[in-house]
Amino acid sequence: MDCDPGVDDAVGLMLALNAPELEVLAITAVGGNVPVSATSRNARILRQVARRGDVPVFAGADRPLVRDPAGAGEFHGAEGLGDATPFEPDTPLSEGHAADAIINLVMARPEKSVALAVMGPMTNLALALREEPALAQRLGPVSIMGGARSEGGNITASAEF
Repeated sequence: MDCDPGVDDAVGLMLALNAPELEVLAITAVGGNVPVSATSRNARILRQVARRGDVPVFAGADRPLVRDPAGAGEFHGAEGLGDATPFEPDTPLSEGHAADAIINLVMARPEKSVALAVMGPMTNLALALREEPALAQRLGPVSIMGGARSEGGNITASAEF
């Protein structure tokens, strides 16, 4: 699960972490809705609330590759979780960068056996593919939460992060 929790990703994470048919290998956080310091904390909060301390959380990219960060705190709240008051989770971040975690998890398992759900900016995946081009052939399905800002997409242009 690669995400920038935000209230929308919070719902996705809670569903995935509590779905017995899914094996969640890791949560990788990226800067997006709010800075990566907040998204990685939020991912750890959600993991703790779901009682899934077995799932590592890695912090990743703090900004897009080619433009300035945009943020969406006006929609998700200053800390990313709406009106909820964040707290410091019991368990720290796992060591290493999210892009490296994606590479290591995919390359260590049989080809096409690891699916990736990308619910935020795709920067961690882009960095992983840049670092390890063979990842493209080994990675299983990639599902994204995205749209088309200039091609119709959502109801308004600002609805598409």
